[in-house]
Amino acid sequence: LVSSIDMIPRGFVLLGLFLATVVSATQRSYDRFKVYNVQQETQAQADLLFRMAETNHKLDFWFLSKRVGDIATVMVPPEDQERFMASLEKYGLQFTELIHNVESTHEEFTSTATRHASLPAHRNILTSYLRHADINAYLDELASKHSAKVAVHEVGQSHEGRAIKTITINPGKDKVIFLDAGIHAREWIAPATALYVIDQLVKHNFEGDDALSSVSWVILPVVNPD
Repeated sequence: LVSSIDMIPRGFVLLGLFLATVVSATQRSYDRFKVYNVQQETQAQADLLFRMAETNHKLDFWFLSKRVGDIATVMVPPEDQERFMASLEKYGLQFTELIHNVESTHEEFTSTATRHASLPAHRNILTSYLRHADINAYLDELASKHSAKVAVHEVGQSHEGRAIKTITINPGKDKVIFLDAGIHAREWIAPATALYVIDQLVKHNFEGDDALSSVSWVILPVVNPD
C-alpha cells in the first residue's frame, strides 16, 4: 500500500523541521512524531487533504496545494498516525514515511547548528544560513567597509524587540527598487537569497551601467525576525 515517491532533499526537510519547531515560543517534545509525503493524483485527493488540514489541527502540513500531481508533506503526532494512514489507504492516496522520528532528527539538526554557531564570524554568507543577529552584523560590516555606497538603517523593532534593518545600496537616487524577505516563519531560503543579492550588488561596479546606477536598492532581508 505504501509506494516510493521522490524524496524532498534532506537539507530542505531539516531546515523546515528546525523552523517548524524551535522558532515557536513554546518548546515541546516531538518524540515519535512522523513526517509523511503524500502523492495527490486526483483533484478529489487534493481536496481531501485540504479537508484533513482544516478539520484536524494536529496534522502539521509543511506543504499543501490543490494542484494535482503535487506532493503534500505532513507531520503527524503518534496518536493520529494509525488513523491518518488508514484514511489515506481508504481513499487510495499513495504515501511514504519521510522522517521516522522528528525528535531525533531535530536533535541531530540542532547539534549541527550548535557546531556551526561556533564557527568564525567571517564564515561565507553565501554558504551558511545565518542567525538574525549575524545578518544584522553583516549589514553593519558592509556599511562600515563601503560607506560611500552602502547605508544601513534600523527601521523598527519586532514584537519581541529585535532590530529590523534595511540596507540601501547606491543611495540618493530618485528611483528605488525595494526587496524584502523573511516574512514567514518557515521562509528559510528567502533571507539567504536576499543576502546573495546584497553581496552581488555591493561587489558590482555601477560605473557605466545605467540600468543599475540610476536606481537605489533598498533591501530588507528579514521582515519578521521573531
